[in-house]
Amino acid sequence: MSSLEQRVNIKFCVLLEKSPSEILEMLKEAYGNDATKETAVYEWHKRFHEGRANFEDDPRTGAWVNLFLKAKLSIKKTWRSLNDYEMQSDEDDLEKGQ
Repeated sequence: MSSLEQRVNIKFCVLLEKSPSEILEMLKEAYGNDATKETAVYEWHKRFHEGRANFEDDPRTGAWVNLFLKAKLSIKKTWRSLNDYEMQSDEDDLEKGQ
């Protein structure tokens, strides 16, 4: 099951004033091994209890995200360089009549 679906269920349980441990047990009963992990249930319970309405993940920040973005940019630059090299090579071949 999707995590979004389980978050909706967590929000519903928060509205019914269920504790995080009660919610976790209900999710385990309903979803078995696919249930949201304990730490996530407690975190989403806290967020909804504090009035959060959005079910989506927060944008990610931090070192891993920055590292990923840098790697992605590096790959794009390399790709562009390879394409530029191939285009120049093709132009050179055309000029030489090959």
